[in-house]
Amino acid sequence: MKILSVKNNKTDCTFEVELSAKTWKEGMAQTKKNLAKNIQIQGFRKGHVPQVEIDKRISPMDVAMRTLEKQQNQMVREILESKEFKDSDCIDSVNKMEVVKLDPVPVIKVSFELVPKVTDFTLDDVYNIVLPPFKAPEVSDAMVKQQIKMMIKPDAMVSVKKDGVVAKGNIAVIDFKGFIDGKAFKGGEGKNFELEIGSKSFIDNFEDQLIGCKKGDKKDVNVTFPKDYGMKDYAGKPAKFEVEVKDVKEIEYPEINKDYCKKFGMDCDNMAQLEAHIKTLFTQEAELRYQDMALRIINDAISKKAKLDYYPQSLINMHKDQILRQYQQEANRAGFKTLEQYKKAIKVDEKKFEETLNTSAKSTLTVALVYEKLIEDYKLKVEPLDTKDYLSKLTRYLGDEKKANEMYEKNKEYANSNILRDKLFKKLIENCKKEEPKKASK
Repeated sequence: MKILSVKNNKTDCTFEVELSAKTWKEGMAQTKKNLAKNIQIQGFRKGHVPQVEIDKRISPMDVAMRTLEKQQNQMVREILESKEFKDSDCIDSVNKMEVVKLDPVPVIKVSFELVPKVTDFTLDDVYNIVLPPFKAPEVSDAMVKQQIKMMIKPDAMVSVKKDGVVAKGNIAVIDFKGFIDGKAFKGGEGKNFELEIGSKSFIDNFEDQLIGCKKGDKKDVNVTFPKDYGMKDYAGKPAKFEVEVKDVKEIEYPEINKDYCKKFGMDCDNMAQLEAHIKTLFTQEAELRYQDMALRIINDAISKKAKLDYYPQSLINMHKDQILRQYQQEANRAGFKTLEQYKKAIKVDEKKFEETLNTSAKSTLTVALVYEKLIEDYKLKVEPLDTKDYLSKLTRYLGDEKKANEMYEKNKEYANSNILRDKLFKKLIENCKKEEPKKASK
């Protein structure tokens, strides 16, 4: 294949190409041969029809168009791999194809839409986006211990306590019946209920009053329902519970060491290190929530301010398909097999739905292209340290370093684009203006 010319206009780029004479001649001969095999004429065996009779029944134009159809994918691949295409700023999907001539060798015009240019948005606009400042969470020792307890509880061993005395951390198996103003109330009774002492599962200081009781003891536990209790009839009222301790169990938690922590993908040698690590995770989780919130604000600001010089239909359709898949997932979660059933059930106006879909697709495309522009403006690159960090996270997720490296190499382009996106997000959040939200006036 030979590229004869490349012509640009405002929205697309057209490559005029001439196919290889040798490849075209061989392709035409093969197509004609394949068609001839299927020709049947009375008096001749299949595959033994004379050439003169074959030529009468096979249209040269039909042979040419069939051959072109077979060779056009290879033609497009060669265009995409050419220096001329790589130097252009085109979207890598064919927009239009036109046959200039077929004889003696086809000349074809292949058009690609140009990647649109971002207007009305620069680095200066980033500095004008206002975000609330990030506030690190206050992580108490009690929160950390509770989190660790939840993690290791499935591996704990529960056994009957020998001395039968209730202590903090034990499980008291109880029967109880509650009274308000001397009358039993609905939902205030339980049998063989396993209550972990210190878990604060019950109201007020209910659990503390059972400490020191033995198996077989009966005790009146006096408490007061919180003022903000969910059931208004009980909120703020004092209550008495008649409790009988049926049994006492103790919980033996697994030893926290390096091998056990590996189960959770954590590199910790002891409880102190695990607590420090969990505390860090609380902060990281808060940072991720903040990043999600910040990106919603940034994306909204980009959508309102930035524009594209034109909106290529191929990219709009691609983003519409992505949005429709999200709607389909939402429909499936709601119990509908098809999106049409879901739209009918919630009485969607088709015209408004299509308008919303187009608006969303344009907004998504605009944000995506602004991201690409900002990556270039900030001159962000994938550094060796970025790759190392990415592989470290992927290894923790897969639990296998070799698999992580293989996956990265297989999807290197996709992985690197994600690395650049993450670097951009951090840069954007860092450069946005930080202000406390204004309080609404009375």
